[in-house]
Amino acid sequence: MGLSGQLIDVAFVGDISFQGRHMDRPSDVVMASAAPVFKACDLVIANLEGPLADRGQPAPNKCTLRGSPLWAAVLKKSGITLVSLANNHVMDFGPEGLLDSLDALKAAGLSAVGAGRNYSEAAAPELLTLNGIRLAVFARSAVIVSSPCYAGEKHAGVAFFEPETLIQEVRNVRSQVDLVLLVLHWGLEDYSWPSPSQVRMSETLFNAGVDLILGHHPHVLQAMRLKNRRLVSFSMGNFLFDEFEWSFQGRDGRPHTSLSRLSRSNRKSGVLRISCTAAGVESADFLPMKIETDGTAQVDPDPGRKRAFERLGRPLSWPAYALLWKSYALIKEWSLRISPLLGGKLTWQRLKKVRPHHFKGVFQAIKRSLRIATENTTNPYE
Repeated sequence: MGLSGQLIDVAFVGDISFQGRHMDRPSDVVMASAAPVFKACDLVIANLEGPLADRGQPAPNKCTLRGSPLWAAVLKKSGITLVSLANNHVMDFGPEGLLDSLDALKAAGLSAVGAGRNYSEAAAPELLTLNGIRLAVFARSAVIVSSPCYAGEKHAGVAFFEPETLIQEVRNVRSQVDLVLLVLHWGLEDYSWPSPSQVRMSETLFNAGVDLILGHHPHVLQAMRLKNRRLVSFSMGNFLFDEFEWSFQGRDGRPHTSLSRLSRSNRKSGVLRISCTAAGVESADFLPMKIETDGTAQVDPDPGRKRAFERLGRPLSWPAYALLWKSYALIKEWSLRISPLLGGKLTWQRLKKVRPHHFKGVFQAIKRSLRIATENTTNPYE
């Protein structure tokens, strides 16, 4: 096992996407602000949200993300050393897009976990030895999508998060390593707090032998919790994302165009720097970051950001957290999914345009939101 007293520094950032103005214009300027922090760490992990590819057909009726394969070298130059591909966008351009991504990352000298040419490759952990400490890094996606995404024994894709299967895989490798890291795509988009079931799942994974859970997908910052030398970061938000237009087929069967915008919360992120020994996590430090209007990730000098991040974690230990979260979820669902369907002043001209399918859409949205708020689903797209 690892040498007693040896330390390693692990840096973690959330979602990285190159869709938008930087898609085919690789430049190390976009994340240069964080590069000195990255290069001072032994391991730097990010979620690569979308393929690095020039080939493949875009998944129909979906917001697809992509970046040039040349971005792989920029990630490496910036100090990132390992990316998770276990997410709901890396298969946006089919198997060709994923395979091109794997080739580009390998050529740049980057490690990749969570997706592969088959399930065995996608599910396999990356085994590393840093400063005499041995690590296993797993990556999984818990996000359910209807487009082809998940790996099988004979086809490429993403490793889906099946708790019982993953727990057995962790146990199989636990005796061979000092630390087990799980990079996990989970949670609800634009929610500032994880669901009670996520909190319970983190405890289950810790009891199974996982030391660090590094989460992403909500596109906003969520709580971090360090307890008994084990750490869970539920979401680190968008490290690098941009605004862009995308097309889709609406319920009326006609093509539509939508603008993917970034809210103030979507622009806030950070670098989580975690110091570990072979026995577990010693400490964690949060460096606030923000996405500027020019699409670059910059260190945020606002002194209140660290305090705000610390406050996110406090409610997790409250006895009534589950009840408070359900109340929060009902309010959030109203603002995210129901209110937009009812928005605007009810004029006679608008009322004349109301049709039965409008009532059906509102009813379905309410039903879906109630299922989310009661934790019967985490999929707002079902």
